[in-house]
Amino acid sequence: MRRILVTGASGFIARHLALELASRGHEVVGAQHHESAAAQPPEGMTRLISCDLMDAEQTAAVIADVAPSIVVHLAAGRVGIEAESVQSVASDDLAMTANLLAALGQGTKVQHVLFASSAAVYDPAAPMPVAETAAIKPQSPYGASKAAAETLIRGSVHGSRAVTVLRFANVVGPGERRPSVVSSVSRQIAEIEAGKRPPSVTHGRLDEARDLVDVRDVARAIRLCCELDPAAARTYNVGTGNAVAISDVVSSLAAMATVPVRLEQDPALVRSGPASRVALDPSALRAAVGWRADVPLQRSLADILNDWRERVHG
Repeated sequence: MRRILVTGASGFIARHLALELASRGHEVVGAQHHESAAAQPPEGMTRLISCDLMDAEQTAAVIADVAPSIVVHLAAGRVGIEAESVQSVASDDLAMTANLLAALGQGTKVQHVLFASSAAVYDPAAPMPVAETAAIKPQSPYGASKAAAETLIRGSVHGSRAVTVLRFANVVGPGERRPSVVSSVSRQIAEIEAGKRPPSVTHGRLDEARDLVDVRDVARAIRLCCELDPAAARTYNVGTGNAVAISDVVSSLAAMATVPVRLEQDPALVRSGPASRVALDPSALRAAVGWRADVPLQRSLADILNDWRERVHG
């Protein structure tokens, strides 16, 4: 059993990861900004600690108190940000990573640091599916901050300490809170079924394609990497290798509705620029730990919609 500290502990991926790690006997401690240390920790975590990663001294104190052997760094201000107006959020994410690494350098016995990066670090014009050897050419502040954080993380390797950078595709699944197209459309359908909104589902552009990987598969990928021999530096893609048309995703969700729904494009939700397509090649991760995405997309979509039904009725 290993003691594993997970930052961003109340987030979407962290809640699933805690269950996955605990099921294998690991002790999971969560660190979360704006959470009381006395708050009930998410299922699978033994403790939930309040920690502002923007505060270097507080971060160092938490690391010293928990004394983890592994740190999984999931904390981020926002996920998938693109607009230049959120440049400061991306800079904060980089500062949080720097503070965490500084704390780990203060004589701690952390053996392995795993960092949640993103497909956003790649050149969107690269041939798909993208392998880890592809050029790093982010086109957004979010992607640029992830790429810079990767550089910091790799620079922290010394002695027997290892780092694993995991570049996630678009993570979907039950419990998602951010306003992604899958979550947004599912929420609207659940509200229509409950009689809480007119039978119209608004959406953005449908001509793009995304690699949609279930959060439970992502949690398993992280857990498998936690159990690797730590004496190395690694970078792996976590995705299905397939780009799914957003039009197909929205149509599939609409077909699952228990009442008739109407799809309407909202110009305010339409991103400018050419249609993008994202797919990550997971071959390296499969070779390293035997991982592959097991949860079918239709199951993911059904589980997300049912989760929203429970929340809307609750």
